[in-house]
Amino acid sequence: MPLKIRIDDFPGSKPDEFWKHNLENFKRFDYCMQKHGFGGYILGVIPLHTKWRDVEWLAEQDLTIALHGVVHDESTLDEFKGLSCQAIEGALLKAKTSLERHAGYRVSDYIPPHNTIGYDTALTLARLGFEHVYTGPETTEEMKKLINSFGMGFIHSEWPCEYGRSDELLECGSVEHIARDVNNSFDICLTLHWPWEYNIGLEHLGEYLSKLREAID
Repeated sequence: MPLKIRIDDFPGSKPDEFWKHNLENFKRFDYCMQKHGFGGYILGVIPLHTKWRDVEWLAEQDLTIALHGVVHDESTLDEFKGLSCQAIEGALLKAKTSLERHAGYRVSDYIPPHNTIGYDTALTLARLGFEHVYTGPETTEEMKKLINSFGMGFIHSEWPCEYGRSDELLECGSVEHIARDVNNSFDICLTLHWPWEYNIGLEHLGEYLSKLREAID
């Protein structure tokens, strides 16, 4: 199926909201995704905020774990900016190794926080054996070409019809946009952020997914 779905920010990027952004509430989000036939998605996991027992649970579900930065610092677009290649490699290798140990499989997908990635980080990802980098509205065309030149593929989601919140996606014609590309066998990636969906109420996600399922079946 040419439609990929990327979900960002497990368990969340804001510690003061972990009272609601946690595994138990993520299970409600996942149930909604599975209910509408959209399992098998890519889930961006933030190692700094993730309990390893949560990773073990995630590894048993119908999804694929991706590394979503290391700390997902909300105060900067590029969390590795200004660091040496050695420091970047050390941080990414430690995070990747820990995820793989608890997931029980190789992690080869990377989602840069804020869709922002620098030259040294891209080079390090390639050296560590990552195969795909997920990009978004903030990712430059130059960086996409660079990712390719390092032997990795990039999987892009463009705003506003492929990247956003389900209520906004419904309003902007996302369902029709995605259905047209899927039915014409074009590859397309939809990006959602599970904390955003939980914040507005999962009924919006359910409505969006229901209409999308109907449009592509």
